[in-house]
Amino acid sequence: MENTQLQSNIVVALAIVPFACIGTYLFYKRSFIKPSVLALIFIGVSIVLDALVTVPLFIIPNGGSFSEFFGDAIFYTLAIEFYFIVLYYGNHITQRFEA
Repeated sequence: MENTQLQSNIVVALAIVPFACIGTYLFYKRSFIKPSVLALIFIGVSIVLDALVTVPLFIIPNGGSFSEFFGDAIFYTLAIEFYFIVLYYGNHITQRFEA
């Protein structure tokens, strides 16, 4: 594939799955909140880190902008994927701990 942006989006979409599961698992080893709230916190933190690190260090030097990064539909697709993975896995873990 020649489209590097598509390649990076595919890698991120695949990498979200294990990282979201590991983060959820580590969180529930020590604490407890509703999985939906945890998913929203994870997404909020990732948006803040994107705004403070990813965009200034990687996107802007390559000719991009904040509006281009946060206006991309793939960004929101990945956020929705992240939300549902944390929600599903968090529900799975909490049900297992309750049983």
